[in-house]
Amino acid sequence: MQWKTINGEKPRKELTEIEVLLRGMCDRQRLLDIIRNFIVFEKDKETIKKLAAYHQYWATNKAVESTVKARKGNKKNQRKARERARVLVKFYTDLAGGCCQKCGYNRSWFALDFHHINSNEKAFNVSQVAVKQNGRNEKVVAEIEKCILLCSNCHREYESGLWTAKFTKRDGIGWTIELGTIKENLLDSKYYDSVTYCIHIQKTMNF
Repeated sequence: MQWKTINGEKPRKELTEIEVLLRGMCDRQRLLDIIRNFIVFEKDKETIKKLAAYHQYWATNKAVESTVKARKGNKKNQRKARERARVLVKFYTDLAGGCCQKCGYNRSWFALDFHHINSNEKAFNVSQVAVKQNGRNEKVVAEIEKCILLCSNCHREYESGLWTAKFTKRDGIGWTIELGTIKENLLDSKYYDSVTYCIHIQKTMNF
């Protein structure tokens, strides 16, 4: 998953991808924050490590900041806001199929991502905008029509090129995977080189 900006704000076109990665994700405090708070281990048949995506990292931290500020307000309103956010997340994930369209994962709505089939058609991030609505919003529904629902693990693997598939429209809203079209890909040397480079960066920064 690409690290798009240094501080979660508007991207700066004059910066290279590696500079954004080093000054953004590899910033000492930010990388420690990611390691401590944004990596989870899920145990099923085997233990799987999941890393939050770029948008999940910034959305979560902004949500935490908003929560801290909101604590000064009415606690009853805070509880209502959290409950409304949970209801909205469940509502919109159910619209898109309710589970990962590759592996069937559905244990946590917050671990499901809306992946745009065509990134050029993306108008906004569904997860960030959906929780701010008071109910069903047709603009959000229209954006979900462009997406396929994937768990964070399958989403990261797809973005890394570890699998490909042919996507097709669902009977309901959004997209799914055409039966029998999933192709698992082996890691190539470029992936190993990038992982080795990140490990080298962490060691040289004395984490």
